[in-house]
Amino acid sequence: MTGYDAGVFTLSQGHLTAYQDVGSGPAVVLLHGLGATGESFADVVEGLSPRHRLIVPDLLGNGRSAKPEIDYTPAALAQHVLGLLASVKAGPVRAVVGHSLGACVAVELATRLGEDVALCLIDPPPPQGSRLAALLARLAGNPRLADLGSAILPTRALAKLWLSYLFADPSRLDDRIVDRYAEAAASRGYAAATMSSIRGLGKLEMPDTARRPALLIWGAEDPIFPPSGARAWLSRLPRAELVVLPACGHCPLEEAPGAVTAALSVFLRSLDGEAREASPGRHA
Repeated sequence: MTGYDAGVFTLSQGHLTAYQDVGSGPAVVLLHGLGATGESFADVVEGLSPRHRLIVPDLLGNGRSAKPEIDYTPAALAQHVLGLLASVKAGPVRAVVGHSLGACVAVELATRLGEDVALCLIDPPPPQGSRLAALLARLAGNPRLADLGSAILPTRALAKLWLSYLFADPSRLDDRIVDRYAEAAASRGYAAATMSSIRGLGKLEMPDTARRPALLIWGAEDPIFPPSGARAWLSRLPRAELVVLPACGHCPLEEAPGAVTAALSVFLRSLDGEAREASPGRHA
C-alpha cells in the first residue's frame, strides 16, 4: 500500500509546504477541498501511482503546510502550488485534479500551466459562486468567528457531525477519516485560513477553461453542491465528460475512492491516447 506521507516538505514562495510526490510518468496534481488535507486522496493515490507521478500538497493554510496571514483566494493558492511544482521539478503536468475548493484552485492552476493541461473537477462549487458561499463569506468576515472557530473546529464530535452530513452513507465514515479532519482543524492558524478561504469562494471569477479536455465527477447526493450544478460547468467545459456516482455525497474521494480512481484512470488513459494521436511521425 502506498499510503499518504505528508512528512516531506519544501519551500514555495517562502512558505513551508507539506506534500507527497509518488509514482512515475506524466505528472498529475491532486488538490484537496476546504478543511481537508492531501491525505483525503490517500486511497486514490494508491490506485493511480503505478502509472502516474502524483503530486499531492497540503494546500497553504491546511494540514502541515504553513498558515500565513494572507487572502486565501483560489488564485493565490494556485500561485503557491505553481511554486511547489517548480520546487520539486515536476516537469510537464498532464492533468490537475481538484475537489470542492480544490477544484477552483485547479482551474486557476491549469490556466497558468497552459491549455494542454487537462482538468478533473470533483463536486466543484458553481463557477460563478453560490448563495451558500456568499452567505458563509459574509459570516466569515466577522473577526470573532475565527476565534470561535479555533475553539470548536478541532472538536472531534463536530467533525463527525459535519462529515456525516456530507456523506450520503454515514456508515462509510470511519474513525480514520474523522480523526484526520479533527487533527487538521487543531493546528494553529487553521481557523483563520479557513475563514479566508470561504471569503475567497464567495467571490469567484473563474478563468476561461473552454479549450481543455476535462472530467467532472459528482456525488449524486451531494448536499452542498448538487449535481444539477454540472450544467454550468459543462457550458464552460464543452469537452468535458460527466460521471455521477450513485449513493455518494460531497466527499467521493473518501466515500467512494474506488469509483473515483476508476473514473480518473479511464480519463487519464484517454489523455495518453490523445497525446499519441498528436505525436508527429505516428503511422496507422
